[in-house]
Amino acid sequence: QNEKRTKMDTPIASIIQQRPIFVNSTDSLSHTLHALVENKIHSVPVFDVEKQSFVAFVDLMDFAMHLGKTYLENQVIEGSITRMLEEERHYNTIQIANESNRDPWVTVNDLTTFHQVVNVMLTGRLHRVAVFNDENQLCGVFTQRDAIRFLAQHPKLLGDLLQQTVRQLNLGVQEVISVEEGTQAWKAFILMNQKQVSGVAVVEPKTGKLKGNISSADLKAVDFNKELMQQLRSTVSEYLTGRSHHEMSPAGTVHLGDTVATVIQNFVTSRKHRLFIMDEQHPDGHAVGVITLSDVLRLVFNLHTLSGNRNDRPTCLPKKTWIQHCIQQGQKSQDTWWTTCFL
Repeated sequence: QNEKRTKMDTPIASIIQQRPIFVNSTDSLSHTLHALVENKIHSVPVFDVEKQSFVAFVDLMDFAMHLGKTYLENQVIEGSITRMLEEERHYNTIQIANESNRDPWVTVNDLTTFHQVVNVMLTGRLHRVAVFNDENQLCGVFTQRDAIRFLAQHPKLLGDLLQQTVRQLNLGVQEVISVEEGTQAWKAFILMNQKQVSGVAVVEPKTGKLKGNISSADLKAVDFNKELMQQLRSTVSEYLTGRSHHEMSPAGTVHLGDTVATVIQNFVTSRKHRLFIMDEQHPDGHAVGVITLSDVLRLVFNLHTLSGNRNDRPTCLPKKTWIQHCIQQGQKSQDTWWTTCFL
């Protein structure tokens, strides 16, 4: 138990891997999208030049929403993505930050423990938080993937849960949101925002057999030098295979009989953000559920909360659209660590 508590109290400063990359509020949309693609990241902090402080995240889904509203709805179909964004001189990065309403700006201190930050992320339904030190310097971004990687490195944190199966835990029991492979790509991105998910299954028409997965990260698949709308108006299948000229990459999957240990390892090795659940007793190719990174993290939080090991967790207050969790500066004791401010 002491070893588990020690690991749960690991400061996130020692866990984060992403170096502190950021863009300025006045940067052009073209510059910021290139920064996301070139650094192979989904989201980046925005530094407000006027306020001289970091104020928001901007992510790939924000660009998908902006492009959809600005061009697709107005039937504008000519021009490469680079040309379109460069022509938008009246827009800058801060104006589309969190346009998708999926990536609120939440900050934590770098001495925040693993257990505390998982609580923050689950309470606020967050994919990531910005990490700052006591000098208010950006240290990096802590993501759900960082948390899953930490669990894989320290499996004892899950104890006996590791050997329980997806079926036993009812893990991932939720609607599988999907699009047929002949659906236009831009409609898949719009559906993600409407359903407030970061990815959906791609299925065969009529049969519903799982073929793949499309997510906000796939916006990085656009060819900057080709007609943007031609790419987004292509079918999901064509969009996902357009640059590789190969078959669509298979979706990440697990079976109802797989253990939690297998699920975690699959997340780490595949680098996917969701795993679709297949029923080995009914091999018809239909997904019966989907496991997200949040589902696995919830297992950890519930285990260590219900076990009575923790008395320092933040109070779970009513959910709001925008949540700002602030560390009280200068107070490092476990009982006075948190304040929770709703904007």
